[in-house]
Amino acid sequence: MINYTKRNFKQVSNLIDKNKLTDKRKEILGNIEILLQQQNEIYKKTPGNGKKHGIKIKDRIVSIFKGHVRPIPRGKTPQRTEFGSKVLLEMRNGYVFPIHITNKNVADNVMVAEYFEKWKGKTLGGDRGFHSKQNTENAKNAGVKHYFVEKKGKVGLKNA
Repeated sequence: MINYTKRNFKQVSNLIDKNKLTDKRKEILGNIEILLQQQNEIYKKTPGNGKKHGIKIKDRIVSIFKGHVRPIPRGKTPQRTEFGSKVLLEMRNGYVFPIHITNKNVADNVMVAEYFEKWKGKTLGGDRGFHSKQNTENAKNAGVKHYFVEKKGKVGLKNA
């Protein structure tokens, strides 16, 4: 199947005038080419029993339309993997702005650490992912007015 797809891709590539393609279509063609290479690599690494578990492909393409998107493994159920970007948001005057966007699996408490100086005199809030003893100390030292982040650990009802 990979060989048929390679052949078809080569035929299509030879037929079209790449100079007339939009940048997005050029990007999609490039992603397809990389995907074919990756699938071929998986095929070559697959043992005779056909089990592909554990085969790692660096920067594996999961979408030909958004080649920059990578799977982000999670330690949570029911979804063990997420796709897309991690975004750190900031609210100013009632509007929400993205201030940090990454496609890597960066821990929330690491991602937020570089912004404390910027938030001097402000009130910050976040989920448990932003908590660390170091972040609480860094926020205080940077002059953050209030740092409302729940400590990590199990969430449960307290004497309901």
